Amino acid sequence: KYLNITYGGCALEESILEFWYTIKRIKIKKVIFELDFHALNNNWRMDRISKYFDMSYFDMLKAYYLDYYNNRMMLEEAYKAVRGIKNKEVMNKEEMIKEGIEDKKEVLKTYIINEEALEELKRISEYCKDNNIELIFFSPPLYSRISELVEAKIDLAERLREIKKELSKNAIVYDMQDKSELSYMESGWLDSSHFTGEIMRQVEDNLAGKSKKYMKIWEKGSN
Repeated sequence: KYLNITYGGCALEESILEFWYTIKRIKIKKVIFELDFHALNNNWRMDRISKYFDMSYFDMLKAYYLDYYNNRMMLEEAYKAVRGIKNKEVMNKEEMIKEGIEDKKEVLKTYIINEEALEELKRISEYCKDNNIELIFFSPPLYSRISELVEAKIDLAERLREIKKELSKNAIVYDMQDKSELSYMESGWLDSSHFTGEIMRQVEDNLAGKSKKYMKIWEKGSN
């Protein structure tokens, strides 16, 4: 009758659209939104899903199988399999991390907070409060070098803290983006953005309420 929903791993606009689409159709007991500096970047806006909302099942399948992005990815993976090419992260993790750091340096040069999406998150927090839905915003760990780049932009770092403070007035913010042992745990990072292993297990424990390690909790406008 009630579902727990987690939104993350895609553009923030898409997560917001999915939320409003979902609550019209099923009852939700708990929602977790991923909230980090990647998602809040106004230059990373995209909407790949709203076009599917009013489609029939058949039209949705047709659109999926004819989708350029999906077909391109399948062809690239098929080509790698035929040629015996390994994934970049398997071939050279250090190079992947270096490329990721350089990419984030460029991203931060033009970084702007997506204020429109932020207002939508506030609206969602008010809706959840009024409808007895538990809402958690989750900021995942950052790789040490990426964390240093963000903290070096003092105005941005302060703005991100203000956003977490503001959103915590009607929700809870689980914040793991301060540097910690996890930030330097090389064995747990696949590249400069994605983690696994012990880091992932700690994240899962924190989200499940089994632990609060390496996590700052924002509630009622403070932490």
